[in-house]
Amino acid sequence: MRELSLQIGVEILHQKSEPKNIVLMANDYYQLQNLHTSNAAGLLIDCNQSIIIDKPDEKICKEFVYSRRCIVKFEDSTGKKYFLGTQEFPALVTIVPDLNVARLNIKCKMLKSPFI
Repeated sequence: MRELSLQIGVEILHQKSEPKNIVLMANDYYQLQNLHTSNAAGLLIDCNQSIIIDKPDEKICKEFVYSRRCIVKFEDSTGKKYFLGTQEFPALVTIVPDLNVARLNIKCKMLKSPFI
């Protein structure tokens, strides 16, 4: 069984300057799950996730108060990388801070599974 790294990479897209990379730390082990849904556009993979992370600094929390278009990067124990979101269909990411931790909310629909 492969375990996912506690480091989560977030690349913010569509900035006036070059894309910005942020590294967040998961507070505990987590699982990535996806759900196949069908609609008028065809089959979509619903990759919505909610992950408890260590509370990032205030500047990052303020930047993610509202949804940001991002590509979220995960890595497993073998070094294989998984991505939620693409340049064409980015994931919408928010961070909801709490007292000592924060919640990383990812809303993403993809045309193919990120695990392929």
